[in-house]
Amino acid sequence: MAVDITITDEVSAINQKLAERIGQQKFRIWFKNSTRFTLSDNYLKVGVPNPFVGSWIENHFLVDITAAVTAVTGSAKKVTFNIEPELSGSQRPSQLDCQAQLVQKAQNKGTRSKITAGQLSSRPVKMTLDTFVVGPSNQLAYNAAKSLISDEVSPFNPLFMHGGYGLGKTHLMQGICRAMCTAYPEARWLYVSAEDFTNQFVLALKTKKLDAFRRRYRQTDLLAIDDIHFLASKPSTQEEFLHTFDTINLAGKKVVLASDAHPKMIGQLCESLVNRFVSGMVVKIESPDFKTRCKICVQRAGAINHHFDEKVIAYIAENIRSNVRELEGALLKLAAYSSLCNEPISLAVARQVLAEHI
Repeated sequence: MAVDITITDEVSAINQKLAERIGQQKFRIWFKNSTRFTLSDNYLKVGVPNPFVGSWIENHFLVDITAAVTAVTGSAKKVTFNIEPELSGSQRPSQLDCQAQLVQKAQNKGTRSKITAGQLSSRPVKMTLDTFVVGPSNQLAYNAAKSLISDEVSPFNPLFMHGGYGLGKTHLMQGICRAMCTAYPEARWLYVSAEDFTNQFVLALKTKKLDAFRRRYRQTDLLAIDDIHFLASKPSTQEEFLHTFDTINLAGKKVVLASDAHPKMIGQLCESLVNRFVSGMVVKIESPDFKTRCKICVQRAGAINHHFDEKVIAYIAENIRSNVRELEGALLKLAAYSSLCNEPISLAVARQVLAEHI
């Protein structure tokens, strides 16, 4: 009984912390009566009423949920989403209306800013291939990315990269786009998420501007789409993307895709798309080994103008193994502590400050 009470208290605290991070309005619209949090071992299971709400929450609030869980439990937990249809009955009509209005506003705002931009790229591209730390876990993906840029006609199409959260897929995609700018200044390229593609396709249908949508996506020298698994369970959008891919491929242009899973492991993805994806180069990015994690720590520390002792770097790299973003979070926390307390980071201090992470 005591364990159940403790878990219930933690879930309540996670909800409270999440509401503080995203604001009461967003929490009320997307989480109150819409979700059910369940703590289980190293997981936080998020029950959602339907795939749409689950996808929206995952794409817009996953970072906040993860941060809230870590703040309350003192350790990072994997967040998973489960469909619980009984939650649909808990949602109020006004709540559903608010969700629909927010989605529409996001689509309109995003599409206006993206379509009117002079550059085809619709997402900020900050990362470069030069800052990508290469190791055994990602060497093949990096080599493929370099080959894609150096060869005028790609030897494979598409380049499909897959792997877990925070392992460098987005970094490589942005690096490819930046390299494309440098190598071919006149090239037309587009970097979006699969959610962007879906939202813009739906809007084009509603506003009867499908021709403009197709020209924008199909007349490119490079199309890079992140989180392509978002197309699962969306047959109309899958068909549209299939024709988009075929048009670009037949023109001898390049397509780069990233996903959390291998094409054959993405549920409810049409066979034609799976076949197109596996006909190119499918590369898995693994979790970095110890030596690569050390290199990443040193590089990230330099990026924030902070130097850490080798023992501290080794301690972080040895104990945080899952993904690069957790490494970055640990480094930022140590740098902030050092700055605020005006104290150098020794190994003992690092152990103390990172106790809740490790």
